[in-house]
Amino acid sequence: MKRNVKKALILALGLGLITGANTDTKAYADTEVRYVETKDELGRINWAISYLETSNKALDKAIEDAYKRIENSDPKTPTEEEKEILEKAKADREKSEIILAKLKSYKLKEEKPSDKDDETDKPSDGKTNPKEDDKDQETPEDKPSESEQTPPKEEDKPTDENKPSDKEEEKPEITKTTLKEEIPFETKRAVNDPNLETRIAQAGSNGFVEYELTYEGNKLIDKKVINKVEPTDQIIETYVKVKDAEIGTREVEDKSKPIYKTEYQQRAFAYGFPLKEYQETGEENPVYKEFDSYEEAIAYMDEYNIIGNYGTLNDYKEIKTLVGYETITEEYEISPAIYDWR
Repeated sequence: MKRNVKKALILALGLGLITGANTDTKAYADTEVRYVETKDELGRINWAISYLETSNKALDKAIEDAYKRIENSDPKTPTEEEKEILEKAKADREKSEIILAKLKSYKLKEEKPSDKDDETDKPSDGKTNPKEDDKDQETPEDKPSESEQTPPKEEDKPTDENKPSDKEEEKPEITKTTLKEEIPFETKRAVNDPNLETRIAQAGSNGFVEYELTYEGNKLIDKKVINKVEPTDQIIETYVKVKDAEIGTREVEDKSKPIYKTEYQQRAFAYGFPLKEYQETGEENPVYKEFDSYEEAIAYMDEYNIIGNYGTLNDYKEIKTLVGYETITEEYEISPAIYDWR
């Protein structure tokens, strides 16, 4: 199992443990009292039982899912950290069962059997009460008639003081509390283009609405707004073009397309031997030179006093002269585009 997956698993299990442990419910379980005075108190206990049972189911599911995920991961055994969490979950689960057992033992005080029910009735003749088995064997002759039955004592007769009155019946307690709900802010954006530059023109903030809740026992009987703050929208502006640039056209030279003037010039040669060298050595060492023009050949013959001849060749020199460039039509910006935050 990857590390981040295990962390998520432990966190989920931890949340399950928090859900399973309820301080209010535990408070009931810590007392040794087994009877409550009012139906409202018993209702709270029954609600705690229901809530704890639901939490236990969620905790059982979390533990089961945790083991399944570990089995389907690599490694297939829990880490020390996971073992510690799972063991704590099991321990809390056992504690919750003890709490549930105690909570389920609570009853209304009026349901508690009185001490008189435990006393054995004594017969008028001073004999001990017959046993339950003997009672079943009584015959009509053995039972006293209605006229013979002992009249009720004056103190046993119900009086107006002993009759339960409506006033003595405790009404559910009226309680008030507040509830605050957050109102998330909205983000407003006139232009939604992720390629453009943006800025936050107005920061958003959440609002809230606060209610006063009135309960009669566990029943909500009234809900009214006592305070409300509207959220502030977040406004995002985008830097957009609000006016296009003004574009014109013009003819310009295309530097990639030059225009040349081509001319051809006849070439010349000079052939012979230097006179000075011949006078010194008596040997004729002929030389041959080619030139781009007839004039260059003559100048060479004169400069070195070459004995021989010179003349034109059938070869021509190509001479290119740049005279300009071809033109193209291009666009140019007369005035730039205008941008603004919108």
